[in-house]
Amino acid sequence: MIKYDFSSQFRRITSLCLAYIILAAGCNKSDQTENSKFEQFVNNLPAKKFSLTQINNEEAGIPSVNRIVVTPDKKIVVADFSTWSIHLLDKNGELLDSKGGEGRGPYEFLGINGFKLYKSTNIIQVYDGKLSRVTFFEILGDSLKPLKMSSFKTYQDDYHLIDLYKFNKNFYGLFELNTNITDVSREQNLRLFSLDENFNITDLLISYAGDEEVKMDLGGNTFMVENPFGFNTWWEFQDSTFIISNSENLDFTFYNLNNNTKKVHSYNSVPALENQNQVALSFIKENYPEMISFNSNFEKNLLERKQLPYFINFGVNEDDIIVLLRNYDNVNKELLILSRKEKSIHKIEIPPDFFMHGVIGKVIYGVQQDEKNNIDYITMIEYGDQK
Repeated sequence: MIKYDFSSQFRRITSLCLAYIILAAGCNKSDQTENSKFEQFVNNLPAKKFSLTQINNEEAGIPSVNRIVVTPDKKIVVADFSTWSIHLLDKNGELLDSKGGEGRGPYEFLGINGFKLYKSTNIIQVYDGKLSRVTFFEILGDSLKPLKMSSFKTYQDDYHLIDLYKFNKNFYGLFELNTNITDVSREQNLRLFSLDENFNITDLLISYAGDEEVKMDLGGNTFMVENPFGFNTWWEFQDSTFIISNSENLDFTFYNLNNNTKKVHSYNSVPALENQNQVALSFIKENYPEMISFNSNFEKNLLERKQLPYFINFGVNEDDIIVLLRNYDNVNKELLILSRKEKSIHKIEIPPDFFMHGVIGKVIYGVQQDEKNNIDYITMIEYGDQK
């Protein structure tokens, strides 16, 4: 059996697109059977107060927003995959500066595989897998100042770099192992390593399960491809901590990069998200038939699976884990606010077209998609106490 190797960038972009599709499927659910235990649980959760602000970034000439990060003073940095550029906006959406562009020259990109903000220094990091290069910009006032570029050799065939992080002058790399070459199981195919000054792999820090896979028959061969409707793995780096979870459960592993210790925060009181009906499958077959025709095993898997993924992604702040549910709700979409200290769970009922990109403090940021006009509006949700 062979694993079909999608590029990391394709997989992440596909995941984002599928998230929008699943959100749309939830909005069109009208023939739902009686509420599942999961839905009853979420419906009965106490709600947090919140305010929502939508920013008209179209006026800045940026109708398509692929990734955003937000600074502590609420400036917004946008990764634009249509031009392979990054843009700096003020909190009202006014364009302040742009850098990058497609190319191999200094501070240009052929792809944006990783995009993150180091909030303590206001430094933006862009990882370009095609160029095997990481580029840094500093946010100085209203401008993006190019700081540094570092190139590294392509890694061996069985290790695929999917994320890069710098902490205390040291780099850490998250790799996916190519099971076409190795016999590593899905349960161990994501691995976080420390890297030396030349980006060479040194110490293995943690292993974790990757995205769920499904068989695909092509040309007389059986491949393994990632299941777009299966359990996905998401992760975040925050200061000295690497946080990772798989949507099969609500167990979040916090790995401390300072002392190489880990702690798991579990929320076992939340019922499983049962696959009670075929609403999502019907919607996808009607509106996106090419996804099913690409691999008939996708449809078979959706028909036969008993449990659906809990979440699309998550974010973390100083107190909480914020989870964007994949729950096919009738009208609303929910975020779960999981307190790490008190172990309490609250919800925020958000617009069904909202997709979360990250969290800073009590501000959850992302986009709302206007499908009619093909515009992604940057949206900020600031939450507070219980209603």
